Amino acid sequence: MLTNQPFPNAAYYTELEEARKLNTIKSRRKAARFLFFVFMLIQFISLTRVFYIETFNLNSGWNDIFSGLAITSVGLLYLVLKQYERTGCNWKYYAPRYLAVWVKIILFLIVGFTLLGLVRGNALPYIAIDEGVYLILILGISLGVLPFFWQDMDKILIFFVGAGVILNLITFPQIYSNLTQSTATARLGVLTLAYDIKAGMSMWPFLLLTSRSRSRGLILFIFAVAIFDLLQQILFQKRFPLVMILIYLFIFLFVQPIFLRTRRKFNNKNLFSLIAMIIVFVSVSIIIPRVVPVWVLEGQWSGLQQRFSDDAYGGNLLHEATIANERYHEVNYMLRHLNLADYILGRGFGGYFIINSDYPLPYENSWLPEANNFGRREIHIGALMPLLKGGIILSGAYFFIMIAALLQWKKNLAIPFRNGAYVIVVLEVLQLSQGGAFILTQSYHLVMLAISLGICFSTANITPIRK
Repeated sequence: MLTNQPFPNAAYYTELEEARKLNTIKSRRKAARFLFFVFMLIQFISLTRVFYIETFNLNSGWNDIFSGLAITSVGLLYLVLKQYERTGCNWKYYAPRYLAVWVKIILFLIVGFTLLGLVRGNALPYIAIDEGVYLILILGISLGVLPFFWQDMDKILIFFVGAGVILNLITFPQIYSNLTQSTATARLGVLTLAYDIKAGMSMWPFLLLTSRSRSRGLILFIFAVAIFDLLQQILFQKRFPLVMILIYLFIFLFVQPIFLRTRRKFNNKNLFSLIAMIIVFVSVSIIIPRVVPVWVLEGQWSGLQQRFSDDAYGGNLLHEATIANERYHEVNYMLRHLNLADYILGRGFGGYFIINSDYPLPYENSWLPEANNFGRREIHIGALMPLLKGGIILSGAYFFIMIAALLQWKKNLAIPFRNGAYVIVVLEVLQLSQGGAFILTQSYHLVMLAISLGICFSTANITPIRK
């Protein structure tokens, strides 16, 4: 039966098709957000697994289960990337050509050093851990270059930083209990649950350094997290992490505004940031003495000062941080036990070096079943981790991408969001002198670094964060 309704024209079908495409893109971005959330959740559970094991009296087998989940969850990042590609947003469109070549080289090296580790008889779980580290690195960089990745994922990062703070607050009374049962300067904070799970909130530096793109309420929250972490490092008597927190705060308050072309636009926010810092400090000064006795705080601060000026280092801060430090003695020890082939190819993924009686650090818990001897699968100075696993080949590939990112300063320093990512990369070079994100127990740190690298390389106009 004929009706008087007009027959839809071509424009109608075009609009309908565009609407369907838009809905498809939105659904795939939602899927990407969900997959990224699951990845971050699994990593969070793994990073804080000691809390669940001790709180619920789980047996030691759960430690392996949590570690296995953390390793296998790396595949979720690949699925996140594929969801974005299905929206028509291919990361290679927003990256310089040499970055795509570098990713292929790293994938080739992952296969090669996995095979080398298998040939050398290295333990399979630790081969998988080393694979996971470099897969997170290349997948994180690939995601970081996408134009709207941070708009989708930013709230997820804020959520897990908050979750990390909550868990650390729950375990805070244990620090108080341990410290009040001994002398005021005793370094017992590192024996608590809070020390074991602190990696769960390790992404706050990125939130801080990009907070000029955020609401004032979030700035206040991020400052509170930073001050809380600062307090914990004092109670743990950790020197380098304490210095790094102070550097992050100093750069945010006083250095970043110098480089931002749009700094006049952010004058009010800079002023608010300074006021927020004062408010947080005053609040902490009032609240903390009601939770932890003043004599404990004074004692831990005194113990920390003693560690900074220890006679074992000749009272010299520079010597303490370098040649007089036990970590550099460890470097010397490892290098003396590598042969020429190790320097070129490393010892493969899962690789290690054997420890003898002249090893400069405690090694009671460093028994390696596959070697039937004491040994170390990682070294404290992060800059040399690629050398141990893949020799100068893997080291060259890793430091190439770090140097290439540092050379992107012209297009990053003047833009608030990019500026924060660039500073993360700069400070990572400093952190490599004392540590580094080359183990999955630092996976949040690694994710933060990888995506910051991606932002530095991206040719896209990165979508602003939702406030």
